[in-house]
Amino acid sequence: MSQTNLGIIVVGAGNVGGYWLDNFAPELPVGAEIVAIVRSTRYLTNCQGNVSNWREDFSNTTQHSPADALAVILQQLEACSHPHKVVLDLTADERIRHHYTDWIAAGAHIISANKYAGASSNQDYQKLRAALQQHQRHWLANTTVGAGLPIQAAIQERLRGNDTIHKISGLCSGSLSWILRQFQASDKAFSYWVKQAAELGYTEPDPRQDLGGHDVARKLTILAREAGWTIDPNDVQLQSLVPPELRQVDLSQFWQQINKLDAYLQPWLETDSAKPMDYLGTVALTNGQLTANAELTSFAADSLFATVRTGDSAFQIYSDHYCEGPLTVQGPGVGAALTASGVHSDVLTLFSELNS
Repeated sequence: MSQTNLGIIVVGAGNVGGYWLDNFAPELPVGAEIVAIVRSTRYLTNCQGNVSNWREDFSNTTQHSPADALAVILQQLEACSHPHKVVLDLTADERIRHHYTDWIAAGAHIISANKYAGASSNQDYQKLRAALQQHQRHWLANTTVGAGLPIQAAIQERLRGNDTIHKISGLCSGSLSWILRQFQASDKAFSYWVKQAAELGYTEPDPRQDLGGHDVARKLTILAREAGWTIDPNDVQLQSLVPPELRQVDLSQFWQQINKLDAYLQPWLETDSAKPMDYLGTVALTNGQLTANAELTSFAADSLFATVRTGDSAFQIYSDHYCEGPLTVQGPGVGAALTASGVHSDVLTLFSELNS
């Protein structure tokens, strides 16, 4: 069996991408190598697998416009001589997903840590799926929910086993869980823990994506589609933890006024204050009717969702085969290291698939 020759283009070298380049790129199997690294305004090409000094090399590159940096990806795909090519989307940028179909047409497989493609509108999602089928390309995105926890694999296994899924519930946001657990265990303000989570890299670059429930909505959309259900992100009913006056202001103004979170959330956070509270997402199909929502929820002390460790994600799948009790997937669900590890698992899975 011949060894696959896989060229890798890394898009995004922030928290996740940087961790993957530092810790997992050196462990790539023989036959897989990085050919380019692209950030928003800078890029490295002709890497030939040598990225040990990528940070220093990046500091010596010329700054370009974002459009020029993105154009380099397609140029590299078209020029790449490797029999197989893959783009790793390790960004949190919604605009990147619009380029997937062009990359696929140029011969690329896709590995995503970015949730936006999997949670795009139905029309865009179907166009992406059609492109993958037309060009016979793989798309792996197992880190888009739970930072690599095998929740998507669990759904796939249920379907392969001829099971019928009825409901999926979960603490989809490791960052929100971390913030809420820290807040409930201390005497510090809710806004303090939001700032701490952002500094630790647990939240999206704009924490309102987490606090507004938008990140959870994207994850529920991804899981519902994995289950074979038709859903649009706008179908998810959300409880926002962001005061109305902070939802549309620019990010710097949000940070300046973040203390407004505390007064806004006081009524909810004091409700059943003796019970553990978290942000629960649920999507269900009942009699052909799909419902999806995400909201602050109080749990009984013995509930799974009350007993998870700080920062963990937890999911429950209710199905015909799991009717007496749900199938549970639980574990750490936040942090660049976990996500980068899951990305590397996807890279190795693709490499093995292409080499079989």
